Amino acid sequence: MLAKSNKAPRQVILSITLFGALLITLLIVPIGKVYGATTHNAWQSGHRTWHAVVGTASRDQAIQGMAFLPGALWIDAGDTVVWTVGSGEIHTVTFLPPGQVPPPFTGTPDQVNRVGGSVYDGKGYFNSGVMTTFPAASGFPHATRAYALTFAVPGDFIYHCLVHPSMIAVVHVRPAGTPYPFSQEEYNNRIQAGTQAILRDGQKLTRIAQSSSSNHNVTLGIGDGLVSVMRFFPQRIVVHAGDSVTFTNRDVMVPHTVTFGPEPKNDAARYGNPSAFKGKPLSSGFIGAFPGTFGPTYVVRFVRAGTYPFYCALHDYLGMDITIVVLK
Repeated sequence: MLAKSNKAPRQVILSITLFGALLITLLIVPIGKVYGATTHNAWQSGHRTWHAVVGTASRDQAIQGMAFLPGALWIDAGDTVVWTVGSGEIHTVTFLPPGQVPPPFTGTPDQVNRVGGSVYDGKGYFNSGVMTTFPAASGFPHATRAYALTFAVPGDFIYHCLVHPSMIAVVHVRPAGTPYPFSQEEYNNRIQAGTQAILRDGQKLTRIAQSSSSNHNVTLGIGDGLVSVMRFFPQRIVVHAGDSVTFTNRDVMVPHTVTFGPEPKNDAARYGNPSAFKGKPLSSGFIGAFPGTFGPTYVVRFVRAGTYPFYCALHDYLGMDITIVVLK
């Protein structure tokens, strides 16, 4: 399902834990090493426009890559970088003032909207605003697909995705006239290699979820911090009246919900009676193994036979919806 134009703006709360900080440290290195071999061709300098990718996804949007590709760019002062979003999942390109740590993403105006001008000064707060390939369906109708920034001063500038703490990359800006170590074609090769590695990782996670889930133990998304699979497993769920189903979010960074009924006004809110579900509106609120959630599991006991569609209120527009059949 890729159309939710009436969806209310999302509220996502993600905090950086000690594990999250370690994860960031581990992930920023593979982005630079795994996603492309290093060469040393010197390319003639001059004001140029460079292209990078924010996130990536499989064609059906089930696999979402939480990475900036390539993980590092070498440019000259006066050059421009254009980031284009490659996934339905929301992201930001955010440069923080020196010494500031990324805040939790709570959907405040300075997080979801563009902040700063078009020329980066090396010290201010510059933010792309929310980026996604599905602006209306995601709940952020004013989201952008591309973000351009010109770099005025030399330096090594780290940027973040406010939504996904593990997403970190760097722009190395050298003085104007410095020969470039890589061409755009070489960066494109790195982007392609990185995308393929992410898709392979997502396929592996999918197989793990498929082999370890059942009608009574449903996987509510799975992810390793770099890749998220936005699906329920198994894809067909059949139980009997009186049975309980345990939904577990196995994604280390991305929250999900189990929601029956209309789209909630507040995705984070928990409501309904999961101990005796008869078809009335019900939602788990945010489920996950990190702060800002209700924990990694949610148990629903089905007491009335019927066919009940449900979805993740955060990611239904990516196809994260399914039906459970309850037999007598």
